[in-house]
Amino acid sequence: MKYSLKRFLQNIIYLARYNLKDINNNSLVYMKHRINFAAKLRNEIKNDFDILKPPRVKSTADTMKELVNTNKSIIRFGDGEYIIMGGGAFLSKNTIKN
Repeated sequence: MKYSLKRFLQNIIYLARYNLKDINNNSLVYMKHRINFAAKLRNEIKNDFDILKPPRVKSTADTMKELVNTNKSIIRFGDGEYIIMGGGAFLSKNTIKN
């Protein structure tokens, strides 16, 4: 089975909907479902991490050969790009006023 972020989110929505149908006013029942939801969520996250593979880092020479001989390019992510991808705002050094 192929795992993806979309599939992961669909599973979370399904699990939340499924567990919420069974919850009643009894706090012990609610606690039981909350613990079950946490366990199911933990297993879903573990499944995603099981299929991740570490990146293969090539030497400089191999990288250059790959770039020259194929239709590929290279990109560098800095701190600002990671902040923006995480939903934060990034001010470059040039936009900060003293």
